Amino acid sequence: MSNSFTQLDDSEFRALIKRMKDLGTRAVKVGVLKAEGAELHRDEDGSPSGITVAEIAVIHEYGAPKARIPERSFIRRTFRRRWFDLRKLTAKLAKGIAIKRFSVDTALDMLGVWGSNAIKATIKTGDHIPPPLAKITRQRKKSSRPLIDTGQLANSMTHEITGEEIE
Repeated sequence: MSNSFTQLDDSEFRALIKRMKDLGTRAVKVGVLKAEGAELHRDEDGSPSGITVAEIAVIHEYGAPKARIPERSFIRRTFRRRWFDLRKLTAKLAKGIAIKRFSVDTALDMLGVWGSNAIKATIKTGDHIPPPLAKITRQRKKSSRPLIDTGQLANSMTHEITGEEIE
């Protein structure tokens, strides 16, 4: 009778555990971030407005009642309206990570690209974000579409992966 034990190769299991731990430490941010957000916003005539693109994003996302600017949430609205699509995508990405189709960073990058593109679509082509523009604003812009004057806000949507990979 032999006392030898068969050594099992658990490297695949250990690799899966590492990928799952990476999920707990990594995240993706989507919106007007870093360099794009620090850039000065430009008015329709190209002159600097005196505030950054990130500040413009916050003003529109939450409103500025003292300045009589209503809330026109383009980020929260996007994710509320596209919640089902987002859930399907995250499930697909998690499965892809588990079966080693792609890395955590690749999955987060794909999620970030989806998010920033979804926000851009909300601004540029989706249903108009309420409330409607004032008549004087429509006349000045020659458009009834909110949040689009120069395209700078929409074009500033980006994403970044945060956290550190576990070794």
